[in-house]
Amino acid sequence: MRRLILTSAIIWMSLSAKSQSKADGPPFSEFNHLITYGIGVNVSVFHEIRYERFFDKRWSLHYTLGLSQNDSRAYSEYRIPLGPTVIAGLGVSAAACELGNLIYLDNLDFIRLALFLPDGISYHQPLPKGYYFSPYINWSGISVRFLDTSNRAQWIYTPKVGLRLLKPIGKMGVISAEQTIQRGENNTIQFYPSIGISIRF
Repeated sequence: MRRLILTSAIIWMSLSAKSQSKADGPPFSEFNHLITYGIGVNVSVFHEIRYERFFDKRWSLHYTLGLSQNDSRAYSEYRIPLGPTVIAGLGVSAAACELGNLIYLDNLDFIRLALFLPDGISYHQPLPKGYYFSPYINWSGISVRFLDTSNRAQWIYTPKVGLRLLKPIGKMGVISAEQTIQRGENNTIQFYPSIGISIRF
């Protein structure tokens, strides 16, 4: 599976390099949003949906939803955006006592602000032939893992950094190859290659 992903990424990038001028499309600086679906593999197959909001010509904040499935170790793992996680934690605290409930209700503005807390940040460096080199960091890394054998839930923290090579295709399309370095179990380091397809607007 890993070989298939890497081979597909090489083929995609090679084909896109043959159509430089017309297929490149407008630069990222002309867009405010980027939505990406990615698939990758290491010890588990994972799917990810990432939304990026550009606040500068080369900088974007991103929000991530993810699903990992590991058949050999019988678990499913869900990556949750930081904002809803903070709100859920405040809600649990509020439900624990009456005072907490009052604090929760008196801070609705903070609750709304927490909803938009980003999971990470990316930088997009233009390269020749219409490519972009985009390092990023995802500092939230909050996931919940369900064990198939016992249906027990575990909260885990797996921050990650990564490097992406993006290629705009046409006016709204983008394809990408990515290498992620992520904190794994027992403080191990895991490497996840992946490919993605995006829509920008």
